[in-house]
Amino acid sequence: MPAVHTFSLFAGMAVFIDFLLQITCFVSLLGLDIKRQEKNRLDILCCVRGADDGRGMQASEGCLFRFFRNSFSPLLLKDWMRPLVV
Repeated sequence: MPAVHTFSLFAGMAVFIDFLLQITCFVSLLGLDIKRQEKNRLDILCCVRGADDGRGMQASEGCLFRFFRNSFSPLLLKDWMRPLVV
């Protein structure tokens, strides 16, 4: 069947390109994020420096982290939300 053959070629190419992106771009973006955290820059606005409270090199919690911890995660863990997500 030509349609299945063409689909499988495109799917295989997509998986290969995804693999290449995972081993190159994803790793380099993680490295850039580590540099951002070491310079105490915010997670959403990475050009803005966070408040220095004298704790040294410890990373402060960013706005995005607090949002996921305080709002998004508890919402996803509600009993009525689990079936909707699945």
